[in-house]
Amino acid sequence: MKFLRKIMTNKVIEASLLSTENYYKNLKKYQIPEVAFLGRSNSGKSTLINRITERKSLAKTSGTPGKTQTINIYNLRFSNDSEIHLADLPGYGYAKLSHKKRKTLQNMIIDYLAHREELVAAFILLDCRRKPTEDELELRDLLFSSGKSVSVVLTKFDKLNQKEKNQSKKQAASLFSLEPEDLLTSDIKGSVQTIVDRICLFA
Repeated sequence: MKFLRKIMTNKVIEASLLSTENYYKNLKKYQIPEVAFLGRSNSGKSTLINRITERKSLAKTSGTPGKTQTINIYNLRFSNDSEIHLADLPGYGYAKLSHKKRKTLQNMIIDYLAHREELVAAFILLDCRRKPTEDELELRDLLFSSGKSVSVVLTKFDKLNQKEKNQSKKQAASLFSLEPEDLLTSDIKGSVQTIVDRICLFA
């Protein structure tokens, strides 16, 4: 799979939290395309949302995994006047939550991905220091069967040396049927412009 490459520099000029829901069925329907951020607990979803929107506290961050247990919908407007909604889905795989709570969050994610009509693309955040888990591979299969566009973001990329970065990219590209150059990366000091531009493609 190859993504259309365009020479562009987009910027999020407006960003706001639109809604927060504990159940998929409570989500309002909108006539605006929506992309989703998915990842295990502590994969860096909230931090990345704050970075791409250049807002320090738009999405709540925590040193404790498993804090995001709702579907949070953000409205983003870009410098080219396009608009998109970004859905921050609950983190999954946090062992300290009860089995019942983990199952509830898992079903919420599955229902959203299977039935959300506004959803046009999903961004899976993977901690590049760890091999993809069974949860992540099941999520991959669900997304592939849905026919939605899938982007992979390797987070905490600055924690690896160059050899490890190449190995991480090669592994993720193989698992998600992508070219290594199609993978996105995120770290503390690097630019997130390529991620902003990728999201803007779906607006």
